[in-house]
Amino acid sequence: MTATLLDRKADAALHRDGFVVVPGFAADVAGELRDGFGELHGWEGEGFHADLTVDDGGYRRATSDRIGATLDQRAAALFVAHQPFLRNYVCKFPGADSELYLHRDWMYVDERRSGRTYVVWTALEDITGHNGQLRVLRGSHRLDDSLRGTELVAPWIQLEDVIRARLEAIPVRAGDAVVFDNGLVHCSYPNHTDRPRVVAAVALRPVGAPLVHFRRVDGGTDAERYDVDADWFLDALPVELLAAAPDLRVVEVVPDDQLHLDADELARRLTPRRGLLARVRSR
Repeated sequence: MTATLLDRKADAALHRDGFVVVPGFAADVAGELRDGFGELHGWEGEGFHADLTVDDGGYRRATSDRIGATLDQRAAALFVAHQPFLRNYVCKFPGADSELYLHRDWMYVDERRSGRTYVVWTALEDITGHNGQLRVLRGSHRLDDSLRGTELVAPWIQLEDVIRARLEAIPVRAGDAVVFDNGLVHCSYPNHTDRPRVVAAVALRPVGAPLVHFRRVDGGTDAERYDVDADWFLDALPVELLAAAPDLRVVEVVPDDQLHLDADELARRLTPRRGLLARVRSR
């Protein structure tokens, strides 16, 4: 297996579990980065906030630049031949409505032929109690290789009773990073404190791997592939992509054969076998 992280033990954990914690990754700059969110966004808000859903291109570029200037080089130094392409502040404002739902991230490269992408999810304060810990489904990045994108969501993720019983919360200190595969099922608790909880995330792809976006053909059983660049992710809003296809050339139409599992089968496949999950290939 080709190495992804330079540290061999961390790399083994990332490939096996879909995530690994890097203690102290940005401990010396966590406070500075958190202050940057306050300066650019302000401390007023509600619910779950992610920069990439904000309809203000200038703001999104400003936060991307702020995070990138501080974390890009550090993040790339963890990896073997990977480059940053996307940056994002994620904030949970106080309140029960800040919970993040179960999901897998989009495919940002064509994983059928171009490797995988990862997030360096950096805590900008201690996330150890009731302020919104990240929760992950260990090994789920290897469960299903179906397409992920706009309206391309694995039906088995709706089997929440099976999944939530197996989720693990990840407590971290300010400056710790959780490196995880974009195909990992994850969510997070709400923030029940009186202080916003802020994370800075940097996504990385294999050097030279083209960026793509997959979107289900409206009302159909196929998906369209679009070739994009990093700037496109600063302009495209998920809500707009749900409403209409982007104004881009369709490069490929791909049969969307999403993996269907009932509760019993999902539970069986999530049972470790010799420490590994059974891999399911949907195609």
